[in-house]
Amino acid sequence: MDNKQLKKLAVVSAITLFSSTILSSTNFQNGKLQLGTPVVLAEDPPVDEDVPDANELKKITDAEAIYSDTLALLEEESYSDEAKEFAKSDLDTIDLASLRAMNYTRAKNIVAQIDALYAKINGTDTTADPEPNPQPTITKETEVFPVGTIYSEDPNSEANTQTVISEGTPGEITYIVTDGVRDQGTETTPMVPRRVSVGTKPTVVTEEIPAPADIEEKDSELEEGQRVLKSAGTKGSRTTTTTYSLNLTTGEAVANTPTVEETPGTAAVYRVGTKKVAQPPVVTTRTEVIPVTTVYTADPTKEANSQEVTFEGTAGEKTYTTTDGVEDDGVVTKVMQPKQVTVGTKPTVVTEALPAPTDIEEEDPTLEEGKRELKTPAVDGSRTTTTTYSLDPATGLVTANEPVVEETPGTAAVYRVGTKEVAQPPVVTTRTEVIPVTTVYTEDPTKEANSQEVTFEGSVGERTYTTTDGVEDDGVVTKVMQPKQVTVGTKPTVVTEALPAPADIEEEDPTLEEGKRELKTPAVDGSRTTTTTYSLDPATGLVTANEPVVEETPGTAAVYRVGTKEVAQPPVVTTRTEVIPVTTVYTEDPTKEANSQEVTFEGSVGERTYTTTDGVEDDGVVTKVMQPKQVTVGTKPTVVTEALPAPADIEEEDPTLEEGKRELKTPAVDGSRTTTTTYSLDPATGLVTANEPVVEETPGTAAVYRVGLKKLTPISVPEIKEETETETIGFTTEKRENPDLPKGETRVIQAGKDGARTITYRVTTVDGIETGRVVLSDETSPAVVEIIEVGTKDIAGTPVVTEEMVTEAIGFTTEKRENPDLPKGETRVIQAGKDGARTITYRVITVDGIETSRVVVSDESVAPVAEIIEVGTKAVSSSDETTNQSSTNVATTTNPIVTSQLTKVIKTTIVKKELPKTGEQQSMLTMVGIALLGMVTAIFTLGKKKPKN
Repeated sequence: MDNKQLKKLAVVSAITLFSSTILSSTNFQNGKLQLGTPVVLAEDPPVDEDVPDANELKKITDAEAIYSDTLALLEEESYSDEAKEFAKSDLDTIDLASLRAMNYTRAKNIVAQIDALYAKINGTDTTADPEPNPQPTITKETEVFPVGTIYSEDPNSEANTQTVISEGTPGEITYIVTDGVRDQGTETTPMVPRRVSVGTKPTVVTEEIPAPADIEEKDSELEEGQRVLKSAGTKGSRTTTTTYSLNLTTGEAVANTPTVEETPGTAAVYRVGTKKVAQPPVVTTRTEVIPVTTVYTADPTKEANSQEVTFEGTAGEKTYTTTDGVEDDGVVTKVMQPKQVTVGTKPTVVTEALPAPTDIEEEDPTLEEGKRELKTPAVDGSRTTTTTYSLDPATGLVTANEPVVEETPGTAAVYRVGTKEVAQPPVVTTRTEVIPVTTVYTEDPTKEANSQEVTFEGSVGERTYTTTDGVEDDGVVTKVMQPKQVTVGTKPTVVTEALPAPADIEEEDPTLEEGKRELKTPAVDGSRTTTTTYSLDPATGLVTANEPVVEETPGTAAVYRVGTKEVAQPPVVTTRTEVIPVTTVYTEDPTKEANSQEVTFEGSVGERTYTTTDGVEDDGVVTKVMQPKQVTVGTKPTVVTEALPAPADIEEEDPTLEEGKRELKTPAVDGSRTTTTTYSLDPATGLVTANEPVVEETPGTAAVYRVGLKKLTPISVPEIKEETETETIGFTTEKRENPDLPKGETRVIQAGKDGARTITYRVTTVDGIETGRVVLSDETSPAVVEIIEVGTKDIAGTPVVTEEMVTEAIGFTTEKRENPDLPKGETRVIQAGKDGARTITYRVITVDGIETSRVVVSDESVAPVAEIIEVGTKAVSSSDETTNQSSTNVATTTNPIVTSQLTKVIKTTIVKKELPKTGEQQSMLTMVGIALLGMVTAIFTLGKKKPKN
């Protein structure tokens, strides 16, 4: 038998085996297809067996295929010698040693079958034909993929404070388990990680370091016993800065090694006198009053030329010391507090009513002759004169500036005059009734309490009543009443009184000559501030005072140094004072933007007093400490994070996945590059310099895809594709009242912009029929709100234009279509219905609350989407109807998510072939697959081998 004949024999054997397998495994009962051997489903393998790995399982499967092919060849050739030799060469390729070492039922079964076949070929067989291959055990397992956490740095939050940005959702992986061996699984629900931001804001702690011990310098020019400060000591500081690094695995902000910067203090230097003196000087003092000055401040909220003393002021005192007949320049022992006067410069606004123009008459052929009806009422105009004022801060004199006049013209009343001829005109009379002026009280917190100002006197209105044939109508407003506008002051009253400073404090000073009394720190008066607020009754205009609030700031006493040092001969002493200019201290603030500066204290000049004793001037003593200007300079690190693309996709061959399929195993994760730039501050100049940036890269991970190698007989395979739907989210309109904008006017301060919602679905179809739809992503870009300011300022007779929107729903219709391929009695929705809508926008004009016009601006409709339902017309028998019903139930419960190729095949079979039970379908498909695999293996093997001679 040549190679060509053997190939033909192998094909015929495979087809025969396939047919016999199908026929032996199936039978027909009561007109239905029954599966002979159902698949045994088991959750776990027997406890005394080992679970084979993928390599062992492949050896078992290959051995079963070779055994089946060899047995078919021998039977076809009636166990001829040539066929036996060919069969033995095939059986020798099986790794029987590995199979015998496996503790697994399938391995033991195939080894027993191969041994029996060897015995039969060698003529030593004493047993019956080998048993057919046992059926595999197939189960499906679902495993929840727990939520992972992604931590990100937040340099603006305190260290280790965690903020959950999004909670995340767990994923789900479905596995197909064949004889206890899991496949690589299919991700049916992607895991969405939990996102948490962790604070890594640097901690800055500043401690004071005491100044070094005082330094004393002997001075022969200074009297013995005197100790005069030459230069004041300053305290040092120690600044400890701790930065943090984020552990991306645990989410913990780990403190780095602290950075400590120390600024040493400086010691105070004192001159210690060594000069001996015989006679103390003759010292006398006198005190001079410093008169109170006046400070005028403009207040644009008060009536022009009105003055209010907010603080009366207090006189100061200056003490002059005369030593041996020589008087010094004096020292301020009590600071003068100037009188504070606020002068009103509030603009004067006068509004006058302007009469409306003469009535306008329009002929109306639809109105009876002799009739005159109001179409639109008259509206008075107005003239507003605004006068501003300027203040002379030196004298408190207020001067009026050039007035500004604005006029708003009125509108004439329009009457319809009838021209239609009538046979018998009715008897028409009219009468006019005055509409009295009402008063509107408005609170003004910038005016004095209980003061009232009429901003508009108002004007009476008119209502005209028409009597036709003795019947009087309800009247028509022919002139709109303008209410009297009164603003009532409710400005809080603030009264500040000076509180005298406490009694002087005297401190004995052994370095000061006896009889001397020198000011150490001047006295400062305290103050008591009483604030009274007011409430307005809008109905009566009555203002009631609320409970006053009192705040007190205590004064500080003057401190004097009183000399206790005995002297023999007083020297000739004179003093002079020199201003110590303000310096600037720059302090680093790592929480503020780099190079931003903020003045936390403006500082104040100091004073140094120099004393000349017997013609020799000392180095001076600081009598008023200079307060340096405090400026904080931002040195917040700049952190820039860029996304790095994930590496190229990785493909792994998967013999359990159908050929041509490519399924995601693990998704790609983008990497990131973070560039952190820190800054250094020059404390002398405040200049901020950027340090060398630190770059950290986190590489991404590639997506891993399973690429199928498994060859299957063409069966109706579900098709998976992605569909994207985008729907527009109309922007909303927010209206805000603006009391400075005339009623009826509008102003767009922010244009609206539509948003969008994009939904991506994974759609599964079988033979063109949708069987599953899963939402992959649902992203929404929000709409931008349109903000419109609407004027609420009342201007009599001004037409108010508004827009009014009316929306009404349009119900969808239902269309039914016959489907001859769908069993009778079944229905299928192929398009869901959706209601439409009709939106009508009107422009409405009202005058003083009365609608005078309504115009359609737009009329837009969104058509409804019809619901389309397919109705089955295919006639079926009663038994088929039962089968269809059970198949429909099974399809319904397994339709939403296709988790693996095996599941897809089963679902397709349920819809198309209407097999009775899922277990039997799996058995049938498994047997078909084994038969086809054997046929392909036989062809491949015969093509490679030649029979032995």
